[in-house]
Amino acid sequence: MGSTLESALILPVIILVITGFVIWPLYTAQRSYRDFISGTDEIDQREPYGTDIDVEDLNTFLAGLSDNYRMVYGGVMNAVSEEE
Repeated sequence: MGSTLESALILPVIILVITGFVIWPLYTAQRSYRDFISGTDEIDQREPYGTDIDVEDLNTFLAGLSDNYRMVYGGVMNAVSEEE
């Protein structure tokens, strides 16, 4: 394998890298959860009794959703038809 000095230097580095692979996703998940909780608390403070959606907002939302679906579907169809 190599000298004892090499082993003494490489083994801790490998352990630190593996530890980082375990700790970093955990830290990211905790931060995301904290952001989610603070975001929901902020929404609850702004709209304590729920959200009232009027007809114009719902229509605008559904029209935008439909347009986005058409753009994505059209892009996929163009990409598939160009490959053939």
